[in-house]
Formats: sequence, structure tokens, C-alpha cells
Amino acid sequence: MILYSGKFQTEIKRSAELLKSYYPELDSLDLCLQDSGCGCLSVRKTDSRWEIKAGSQAAFLRGFGHALADSEVEENASFEKLGIMLDCSRNKVHKIDFIKKFFCKIALMGYNFAMLYTEDVYVLEDEPLFGYMRGAFTAQEIRELDDFAFALGIELTACIQTLGHLAQILQYKEYLKCRDTAHVMMPESPDTFALIDKMLCFWEKNLRSGRIHIGMDETRDLGRGRYLDINRKYVDGYTLFSSHLNKMNELCQKHGLRPIIWSDMFFRLGNPGWLYYDLETVIPEEVKTAIPENIQLCYWDYYHDDADFYGNYISKHRNLGYEPLLGSGVWTWSRIWYDHKKTVLTALPGIAAGIKTGLKEIFFTMWGDNGGYCLYESALAGLEMCAGKAYGSDPEQHDLYAARCKKICGFDYQLYLDVSDIYDGKDDFILPEWIYWDDPLQGQYITACRNRLPQEFTVFYDKINKNILRLEQSGTGDDALLTLCAMYRCIKAKIDLFLNLNHAYSTENRAALKQISDEQLPEIISHCHQYCRLFRDNWLKNAKPFGLEVMQRRSAGMICRLDETRMRINEYLDGKTDAIDEIDVRLSSAVTEGNPFTACWIS
Repeated sequence: MILYSGKFQTEIKRSAELLKSYYPELDSLDLCLQDSGCGCLSVRKTDSRWEIKAGSQAAFLRGFGHALADSEVEENASFEKLGIMLDCSRNKVHKIDFIKKFFCKIALMGYNFAMLYTEDVYVLEDEPLFGYMRGAFTAQEIRELDDFAFALGIELTACIQTLGHLAQILQYKEYLKCRDTAHVMMPESPDTFALIDKMLCFWEKNLRSGRIHIGMDETRDLGRGRYLDINRKYVDGYTLFSSHLNKMNELCQKHGLRPIIWSDMFFRLGNPGWLYYDLETVIPEEVKTAIPENIQLCYWDYYHDDADFYGNYISKHRNLGYEPLLGSGVWTWSRIWYDHKKTVLTALPGIAAGIKTGLKEIFFTMWGDNGGYCLYESALAGLEMCAGKAYGSDPEQHDLYAARCKKICGFDYQLYLDVSDIYDGKDDFILPEWIYWDDPLQGQYITACRNRLPQEFTVFYDKINKNILRLEQSGTGDDALLTLCAMYRCIKAKIDLFLNLNHAYSTENRAALKQISDEQLPEIISHCHQYCRLFRDNWLKNAKPFGLEVMQRRSAGMICRLDETRMRINEYLDGKTDAIDEIDVRLSSAVTEGNPFTACWIS
């Protein structure tokens, strides 16, 4: 029962009815709501009745989450908009049902803003290649999500691209006239503007927000491709960028949309090294005056661990004459699991700076660089912690977060953090996913890790073993954790193979080589097949099938190479060859610097 007759009565009733279909236990709670008239959130229990005082719909729903978790708190809503950004453009396009459940969970955390990062994954009329075989959202799906988010008090917006990061569509010859470089659209082209006009029309029709993030980041090679070939003269990037931005602003106004752009290009254009995060950067006056007045700048920063730096950069944006929103990050990219240490180091200082400087809007990106293979359920642990920090809780209040995650998300918060300890939070050199994909014969990545960071690699190996044991002893039925455990088994087995093969081959221990071929390699292949099955099941449960093929090809290629390793060992043992060349090279390798996988980076 909910007793409430305040200013958010209609909104709360709508949200409560929707949430009860996902959380039936809400119906049994005795909730008495009162408007606080300010940003404070108070949740107190008297006998069996919960008294919740709040100043916004989002805070009330966060209060519901506290009541579900049987937690009494005094908090403060520091931001007008607390949001997320879900990457739907790096292979994985999440299913509508998954996103709906995700929205329910973040609503109970106190979030009221969400962006879908959609480069080309939405259906455009008369553009059959736009989002082709990419799991593109239909207009009906977006409207359904928008209605659902609205019922939860969440402003749903699109985060698209209107200049760079469009390699997926620009690869087709049908869009040659729109292409400057492989990733960047042709500036000053009527064909480019016609396509973007269709993009904006799609979002105008299907979202009620009125705001749209139009991207325009990281376009350093603007004007240096076909534009240069066709015009036969060099035009500096700033001139082209400014012209394009003004055209985008006109198109947004035509469609009644208020544009947001990533701010990095303004800082890069004022820096001789094209650096974004240089405190000495001086933005030319002509750059400042050329920014359209109704553009909102988004300061993105997923890397700094110093609140003062964030504060300085928020001031730099304000000195341009604009109130920014901050895009921080809950680290999911290039990882199968949420990276807790990295998020603590980088997101929490950003939140602290936002509170200190009176920032109005902050959101947390969940990128999918390198394939979108993260088990995104794990990111909810980070979103819960960041929401707690934004509402004034201590990030070390693990008991509070654990109780809330158990009730809101259905997982063991502490276990989710424990298995994330495989990431060191700083170096990012030793990543489990890359060991999984490392070639078993060449072993370039493991060799580089062991040679450059031998002690850290030993610690990493120990953590893998501990996490396997930890997960096995937990008896969890959590499919995300089961999938993670299966990958950890593959990684442990591959490291063991690497070490055993090096030793057996270098000592010419034929019996050991025979055992590796007959027992160890078949066992590793079995582990890999199990992981692939679990990964597939999780993917198809939460996402559209498009993009899964990329991950399956990577695993299939690695399994094929494990088969090749076995055949090469047998040929060596049978005398058909007098050496295994790849192992000879890696045993003599002096590689100590650099990361060989960076050459194979897939975004």
C-alpha cells in the first residue's frame, strides 16, 4: 500500500504499478510518502510502515529500493539528472526485455536519465543497409522503450554519431558520397546532410525527450580523405568541424531537437598535440564564439583519478560559456566483467567533483569496445555504487549495497566485486580476455606479459585459481558468474599449457609432450567449448543474435589453433618435423615492451 497525495502523485502511481510487475513484493510494503521540497531523501521504518521523504520522482523510487532492502538511510540527491549510457553499437544490441529490466533496476537505484549509444543500429526508411545484419532497433521498439522509461521517470535519449565513428555504414559503396575517411563522413556534402536528416527524423518521431546526443568526437582525420582528393586543397579540421556543427544545429532545430555533443574536439583543436586532457590548452577565441548557443557540451572522462582534475575541466567547460554534463564510466569495455577497481579510481572522483562544483547532470557510460562481450549484468554492481556516491553514501558501505543488489538485482554484490579483482585497475596490460584469445603456439601475449611483468603475472595466475575456487564453492546458479567461471577455467588451462609446453619442448621431454597432446589439449578444448556454450546462452538471453558471430569466430579460431598445436606436437613426436618453429621463437623471445594485441584492436 502506498499513501501519497503530493506533487508527484501521478508519476509515482504510474511507476509503482509498472515496478510491481517486476517486484511483486513491493505490493506488500506499507509505504507512506511525503514531499521534502528539497534534494534530501529520508527512509525510515516505524513498526511495519516505511516513511519516505523525497524531493523528486527518482529519489522516491530510490527510496522504494531502500525499503525493499530493509535499509534506513538519510541521503541527498546531488544531481538533477543521474544517468547511464548503454553501448548498443559494438556487436551487442540488447533485447528490449533486457533493457526494460535494466531500467527497472536503475530506477530503484535513483537514476532518471538513459542514453542508448546507436551509431547505425536503428532502422531508417529507404536505407536498407543502415544497421543491416546489426540488430537495428525498429521504430516500434524505440517507442516501446521510451514509454517504459517514461513510466519510470527516466528521460530516454539517443546518443548517435553525425560525423565520425560510422565505419559500419561507410564501408558500403552505396554510401561512398557520404564518406571522407573510413570512419568520418564527408563534410559539406548534400548526401551526408540528407542521411543525417533521416537519422534525426527517426529520433524526433520516436522519443519524447527533445534532446539528442549527436556525437562528433574523435574526428582528427576530418578533411584528409576523399574530401582532400576531391577538392584538391587542404582545409583545416577546425573550419570543417565548425561548419558541420552549425549545419547539425540547423538540422536539429528543424526537427525540434536540442543537441548534445562530445566536447573533446574543441580542446583538441586548441592543442598542438591534439590532446583532450591538457590543462595548459588554450582554446582560441574564435573557437569559443563559433559554438552555437543552444549546443550542450558533454565532458567525457573515464580515466582520471583526481577530483581536482575533474573540477578544473568542469570549469574549463563553463569558461566556454556552457554548463556541461559529465560522462563518466562504469568500466565494461574490453572486459568480460565489470572492472570495480578501475571504476572506483575514476568514476568516484568525477562524482565528487560534480557534487563540489554543483554540476547538474552526470551519467555513466558502459562502452563495448572490442566486441561488446561484457556480461553487462555485472555493471549493475558499479551503477549501484556510483548511485550511492551520487546520493551521498560512503562507497565503502558494502553491507548497504549488498542488501540493495540482492533485492533489486538478485545477485551477490560482494561476490561480483571479488571476481572483478582479476583487473588491477591501473595498468590494463594483463587482461584475462586476451590470454583466452592468445595463440597457443605463438603465445605472443602471454610471453609479453611474463617478460614485462613477471611478478604481476604470477599474482594474476593466483587470482585466476582463487576465483575459480571461489565460484565453485559459492554454488551459484547465476548464469553470468557461471559463464565467467568457465572462461577462467580456459585461461588457467591455457597458462598451464604455455608453461608445460615451453618446459617439455625445451628439455626434449617426449613423454611430457605426449601427455600434453593426449590429455591436456583435449581438456582445454573441452573447457573452451563449455565456455562458448554458456557465453552463447547468456548472449541470446539478453541480446539480439547479431554480433554473436564475431565472438564465435574468435573462439572458433582459437580452438582451431589448439587443434593445430596438438597436430604439430604429434608431427614432431613422429619425426615428420624436427622443430616447432613458433615455440623456438617464443623461447628465444626478448619481447619486454608493448602489447602485441593492440595491433589487433577491434572497436
